[in-house]
Amino acid sequence: MAEPAVILPFGQIERLYADVALSLGASTEEAALYSRCFATADLRHDTQGLSLWLEWALPMVEAGGARFGVPLNVTAQSAATLAVDGGGGVGQVVATRTMDRLIAMAAESGAAIGCIANGTDMAMTANYAMQALDHGYIGLAANTAGPASVAPWGGRSAAFGTNPFSLAVPSGAGTPIVIDMCCAAYSIGTLVEAGRAGLVTGAPVVAAADGSYRSDPASIVSDLAAREPALLGAILPEGVRSAALLLMVELLAGLLSGNGTSRDQTDWSMARPPRVGAFLCVIDIARFVPLARFEANVAAFAEALRAMPPADGFEAVRLPGDRAARLAAMRRSAGIAVSARHWAMIQAVSTRRGVALPTPVAAS
Repeated sequence: MAEPAVILPFGQIERLYADVALSLGASTEEAALYSRCFATADLRHDTQGLSLWLEWALPMVEAGGARFGVPLNVTAQSAATLAVDGGGGVGQVVATRTMDRLIAMAAESGAAIGCIANGTDMAMTANYAMQALDHGYIGLAANTAGPASVAPWGGRSAAFGTNPFSLAVPSGAGTPIVIDMCCAAYSIGTLVEAGRAGLVTGAPVVAAADGSYRSDPASIVSDLAAREPALLGAILPEGVRSAALLLMVELLAGLLSGNGTSRDQTDWSMARPPRVGAFLCVIDIARFVPLARFEANVAAFAEALRAMPPADGFEAVRLPGDRAARLAAMRRSAGIAVSARHWAMIQAVSTRRGVALPTPVAAS
């Protein structure tokens, strides 16, 4: 990240998201869901919160590509399955409501699976998996972040979305295990950030338009000033196992939902954004083993792994979710660092939407 221009208190970031959502016609409930998703991403990520919101998600709503006020449209339901048509509603609202419904269903049936078709960008997928944690459940979430931008293993042309995947597992009082990953070598956000930084990697990470594999991410970015630019080639999977995960998400979130694969999504604009398919799952742990015993075993296993001696070049063994949890604790108290570029955009948004400008943390 570039040198920060300001530090914004976490509460100010939350309020900004909610106030802007309200100015765009969101209900109080929708504004709270929207704010929670983006603010949580700011705590845990550098590319799924403010930068995504300012450069893609907010302009998409302003352009009419995603809308508040769309009721949850359940197209099919059984005791343990739920099919939802997102109807072009704001992705954070649709996905959160769907996961809430699945959690309630899992309380009755022990587990519940849901699919969303015709959705819009959901941002940080871990938001939805983590909804299960407070209930003592395991949560799983994945979505097709199309249109196609990632090549299959051995390929040169885009066939998959970046297809984020998240699994959240409670561990009692310990740090939960939260797998939160893009299944490709880069998400679009990290690809753009790498391109802006002029990063050149040691191994190929993208396929250029001519099919050649290259190690400079910027070589396939059409516009480094854009957060979601058209690509002049394809991102590569991070090995054959990554390619298998990309395919898994296409099958579960794309085809099982009825949304179609990422290759079916050809639009890439704020007014006509790609339609996203999602796969969500909730598991009631207590239907299999006592919850307290399971959480204690997860915590003990995690601590045993963290206590193992690290390899050369590593400070410690680290588990999925550890870094994000530390970042979240630090940023919740110290605030969120905002670059000069994004601070200028926040100022413009506050003026444009008629909402209060966040007040930075005073310099010490």
